Amino acid sequence: NIKMLIKNLREAISLSNKYGIKIGLENSVTPERICRTAEELLNITNSIRGLGIVLDVGHLNVVGLDPIQYFRKVKNQIINIHISDNNGKTDQHVLIGKGNINFKKFLKECKNSGYYGPFIFEVFPRKNVLKCREKFLNIWNQI
Repeated sequence: NIKMLIKNLREAISLSNKYGIKIGLENSVTPERICRTAEELLNITNSIRGLGIVLDVGHLNVVGLDPIQYFRKVKNQIINIHISDNNGKTDQHVLIGKGNINFKKFLKECKNSGYYGPFIFEVFPRKNVLKCREKFLNIWNQI
């Protein structure tokens, strides 16, 4: 599966380069799938020039991985971070503060490392995106 994934991603990267589009591989939300650990994700992205990483903080919480430690390992290849909260059991895509992710610590690590975005708010229902942005900015501006 990994060989086929790499083959397909190389093809996608060659097409995306023609149009100036960045492609990132996202960390998995389920423990039994590939691209769950930082090492698995880096193994693939390091073998494909031009492929970035999309870090999904909610996925890390569901599979029980520390977002800060994960971020530190992959930060140089991150092209995008998905922001949503959850209870650590399912990928609920709820507002910051409605789950158990410590966004203050995580965002402080991002800021201190020089990562200022982009951040994508993946919350449901869609009407909560602006509320999420407000909560995010309140935290971001305090650190």
